[in-house]
Amino acid sequence: MPDHSWLSIDQLLQMSGAEFAQQDIAAVNLACAVGLPGSEGLDIALCLDRLDQWTDHARLATHKAIENKPKFPEYRDWSDARYRALMVQICLQNHLGVKYNHAQMEREYDGSDSRDLFIHAVLTTSHLAMCTTAPMIFAAIGRRLGYPIKLVKTKQHIFCRWDDSTGEQFNIEATSPGFYTHSDEYYRAWPFPWTVFEERSGCWLRSLTPREELALFLDLRGTCFFDNLESQQAADCFSAACSLDKSDPEIELRWAMVTFLQPTIQRLRQQDSSDSSQPLVVTFPKPRQTWEKVCCSASKNWLDRIIRSRRTRSNDILREFVHTEIATAM
Repeated sequence: MPDHSWLSIDQLLQMSGAEFAQQDIAAVNLACAVGLPGSEGLDIALCLDRLDQWTDHARLATHKAIENKPKFPEYRDWSDARYRALMVQICLQNHLGVKYNHAQMEREYDGSDSRDLFIHAVLTTSHLAMCTTAPMIFAAIGRRLGYPIKLVKTKQHIFCRWDDSTGEQFNIEATSPGFYTHSDEYYRAWPFPWTVFEERSGCWLRSLTPREELALFLDLRGTCFFDNLESQQAADCFSAACSLDKSDPEIELRWAMVTFLQPTIQRLRQQDSSDSSQPLVVTFPKPRQTWEKVCCSASKNWLDRIIRSRRTRSNDILREFVHTEIATAM
């Protein structure tokens, strides 16, 4: 029987780099989903068992495909690695029914539902995949097959990379129907073009280490908490993510924003609990320190996005925001 034990976030954070490198990426991802909205009833053992089943399917399909490869001249010049990666993608999309939620690309970002950020719903229901889940599942299956699959970040997107120590390296776009291996240059402009500052930071297009993968999952966890207006839990997640990955300024900016907005969120909650009949006035603190001035505008935009998303999802749940006025003390 496979070992489906898993560790808590606190246990993972206490591990050395060498110890953490031995952890299953899927188990780490699922551990970071525990306790979030949308993860109610999460059964990590069931999810890991499902991944093992999918891996067995991919292994068998790949074995047959390699035997039949000479029958398909279009793949004659493909390396063994590229052909094996192709078979994982075919199995996920054509055999196992993992489909990407392309409609989400047309809507404003909403990170309030953990089913869109972590892999549990895609594994156990017909929930559509996102760029935060499809690459994780591809990587989890690939690694179970012994493939050197890494996660890579670009601006507001995640993809996979076959990163072999022998020198073979190619990117894998896990969200597109079919099999695409775009260049690094492609991801400098898609899905969003980089700024000069982002280019200079050097934080993207690197194969993530296992600890940086945990930072990514904690960053997603913090986003889910904050999009549900749980500012303290979000701040804790972003702080832990910053300690694991010091190269990504976006994580640090999110920590700064949620720290800046904590008093605002607390007052908002107090108003709502005291008198639900009155419209809420969301007052932002006046920025004083340099870091507060830097994140002030972004903080207001983020909270405004959360309010719009929550109002769109349910006017009943969001009655407190329907008539909200935003007063900014500058």
